[in-house]
Amino acid sequence: MLQSQEISSLQEDIKNCLYRVTRELLTNVVKHAKAQKVWVSVREVQHEIHVIVRDDGVGFEPSKMRREHSRAIRFGLFSVREQLEHFGGRLIIESQPDRGTVATVVI
Repeated sequence: MLQSQEISSLQEDIKNCLYRVTRELLTNVVKHAKAQKVWVSVREVQHEIHVIVRDDGVGFEPSKMRREHSRAIRFGLFSVREQLEHFGGRLIIESQPDRGTVATVVI
């Protein structure tokens, strides 16, 4: 059983993780999306925290990223996924060319 101090520390670690992954997702929007607008929302859904980063940018086909951008994008998303998995979280990416991207962080 976790002690009160351990729970507080874990909660702080989760907050820091959410900050880092949200910052990485916003950095990707700035670098790659060519977006005019970006929306960030945070909500609690059935005892989980959902952070949603949505943009109106160029979007991409997640399974067919262009070679010249794929390494940078993949590394950033790999880093996000790795950080989230440490806390049992996950990243869901929905995107289509010319329709923007929605990245949902669940933890």
